[in-house]
Amino acid sequence: MESPTGRATDRVAHAPIRTCVGCRRRAVSSQLLRVILRDGFAVVDQQPRSPGRGAYVCHDERCAQRALRHDGAPLRRALRADAGVVVDGEGLRARVREAQRREGVST
Repeated sequence: MESPTGRATDRVAHAPIRTCVGCRRRAVSSQLLRVILRDGFAVVDQQPRSPGRGAYVCHDERCAQRALRHDGAPLRRALRADAGVVVDGEGLRARVREAQRREGVST
């Protein structure tokens, strides 16, 4: 349906598309885990609404491994963080496993 100005009146909800740091696959942000900087640590955002820059990782252990290679360099680069930032690798791996269990994916 069009309005008098010629614009469509039926709006489709916008879903932000983000890129996984591990595999570079693009997906809707709700299908990815968000990693943020908090107090000098790169941690998984428990509620993906925290302010600031975020980096995204698929719900796949291989993607988490790639994002954590070279002591977390891909995550730090995506977050534009310096080398002194500590990456919580165990926390990320645990959240990936939890997401896989919720989705019924076996490893």
